[in-house]
Amino acid sequence: MKLKVLLSTFIFVLKFSSIVSQVEFFICFYHLSSSGYACELEFFNPNGLNNFEDIDGMHLPGFTDSDVVELNLFVRTNSPNIPAIICQKFRNLRFVNLGQNTFQRVDDYSFSNCTSLSFLILQDNEISFINERAFIRNSELRTLHMSFNLIKALPENLFQNQINLDFIDFNNNLISQLPTSIFKSLKKLTHWNFGFNQLSSPRHEWFENLQSLETLYYHYNSIAELPRNIFSRLLNVKQIELYGNNLKMIHADSFGFLPTLQSLNLFFNNINAFDGNLIDYTGITDVDLTLNLCANRLIQDSSATRAIMRAELSQCIRNYDNIMSVCRQNSKEAFEVSSIDNNKEECSAKDQQIRKLEAEVKILRNVNLKLVNDKEKKF
Repeated sequence: MKLKVLLSTFIFVLKFSSIVSQVEFFICFYHLSSSGYACELEFFNPNGLNNFEDIDGMHLPGFTDSDVVELNLFVRTNSPNIPAIICQKFRNLRFVNLGQNTFQRVDDYSFSNCTSLSFLILQDNEISFINERAFIRNSELRTLHMSFNLIKALPENLFQNQINLDFIDFNNNLISQLPTSIFKSLKKLTHWNFGFNQLSSPRHEWFENLQSLETLYYHYNSIAELPRNIFSRLLNVKQIELYGNNLKMIHADSFGFLPTLQSLNLFFNNINAFDGNLIDYTGITDVDLTLNLCANRLIQDSSATRAIMRAELSQCIRNYDNIMSVCRQNSKEAFEVSSIDNNKEECSAKDQQIRKLEAEVKILRNVNLKLVNDKEKKF
């Protein structure tokens, strides 16, 4: 009889726990962190409700809601949206980490009351939609992490009020195009990362106001050609990452005069020719042409002279000069040549050595493709 009572009690507890687990809830566990007074948030909102009136939890003695400056998710939650109650209750939040969860969208109400927000992490979610007014009241925002989501497009006015934004990371999404003027307000931006997306045609308007930019990550997209002067307004850029694209020729005119540029990563493209003037127009000390057609080298030596760099890239530079010479003889505008393969009749400069190297690199590319992708996606 006693065993039956215990069994019945156990079954009741299980049923009660199951019912409770299906009820929406919000609770904070408060503590002091290196940033200040913090909330470790746990909530359950599978139906995407936005009618919550409060967040449960007991403050530490002497602290209130207005003292909370940091918020992290305590455990992986279940909610397609980011309810407004978070920023309604904690209006002085500066650091918010909602990464590694199941959020599917960022609405106009999600952060509208967090006017002091400076650092926002939303990476590694399932976000596919961002409202154009999602950050309209977050003028103090400096760092935005949105990598590893399912974003296909961004609204043109998304950053219209982000005059203090310094760092954006949309790495590993599904973005195939960006609005022309989306970055026009980001004059303080120093880090731009749209690697591992599906962008194919870079636009001048994206970069024309980014004079403070120092690092540009445009790797593993679908870029076949860099337009003239595309990076020429990036007067403080130090590092440009273009690896894993489909570039065939590198023109100095794409970069212009950039004395601060130190590192140019062109690894794993289809480059047959490299304009030697780029070495003279910039402060480059590191050039990676590994797994390309005219070279398979990484030059990484801050003491290397321009003459040494030219010697290291001699085959690529010679190919470029030959192509330009043929094109000029045919009264062609040199910069209009986008590839050797596409201009065989008019501007062909392939010799037996290049054809042999092309075949060797093709084999090497196929062998290393999976290894490269696996390694890069870890970051």
